Amino acid sequence: MKQVPDDWGQIYLGGQHLKDATPVPASPYVLKCHCVNRTHAFAVHSRAMVRMHQHIWHAPDYIQHPGGWHIDHQLGIAHERGDWPVYSPSYWIAGQDEEWSNISGRYNSRHWWHPREWSRHLPFVWIPSGVGAALHGDEINLHGGYNLKSGTFEDISLDVAAISDDRLLHWLDCVGGEALDIERLPAIQHPAITATRLNKVWPGGCIPWTPKQMSASKEEMYKRISTMAMKVAINTESPRSQIS
Repeated sequence: MKQVPDDWGQIYLGGQHLKDATPVPASPYVLKCHCVNRTHAFAVHSRAMVRMHQHIWHAPDYIQHPGGWHIDHQLGIAHERGDWPVYSPSYWIAGQDEEWSNISGRYNSRHWWHPREWSRHLPFVWIPSGVGAALHGDEINLHGGYNLKSGTFEDISLDVAAISDDRLLHWLDCVGGEALDIERLPAIQHPAITATRLNKVWPGGCIPWTPKQMSASKEEMYKRISTMAMKVAINTESPRSQIS
C-alpha cells in the first residue's frame, strides 16, 4: 500500500488483465490497470464509490448485451475510459479456488490469471517420449496443453510447433501462460523436442520429469516467483526488465 499512488480509486488484489497493464515508474511492484476482469478481490476508495455505484447500476449497458454482460465487464468499460485510477500488484495475491460455477455451468479449476510475463520464469518439465499419460499422480501438478493425444502427455499442436524454434517458442509461451493461470508447472513431451533444444529456446529452461517429485518442484518454483515479485517491490532502484 505504501507503493500505491495516492490517487487510487480501485485496487485489484486478484483478477484478469484483459488489456496489458503498464508499470508505475516510481512503484515497481504496482501496475496501472486498463481493463480488469473478475470481482473476487478488490478495494474501492470512498472518492470513487459513488461513481462506481452509478456505473455498475446503469441498466442500458446490460440491456445491450442480453445474457452475456456481467459486472466485471461493466467495470472494464470504466477502466478503459479512465473513470477512476485503477492499480494492482505486479503478481496477484488472490485467486479463485476450484468450485462449481453458475456462470460457466461447469466445475472450474483453481485460477490465478497472473500477468503472463511471469511465465517465462517457469521451467518446462521435459517428459521422455516413452512415458505415457500416467505420471504417478504428477498430472495434477503439470500442464501440457488442453488438447493431449490419447495415452500421452503430448499436445496435438506440437507436431506443427516442432517444425521451427519460432513456432516452438510461440507454443511454449501459450502453454506456459496457461500453466501460470492455474499455478502448475508447464510440461512438454514430443519425440522431436529434446531437453537440449528446450533449454535453448525457452528462457526458463527445463527440468527432467522425476516421478513423485513434481509437487515439491511446483511449490519451489512458485515460491521463487513470488519472492522475485517481492524483491521488485523492495528494490525500487531495479527496473523490472532487469529482474531475471
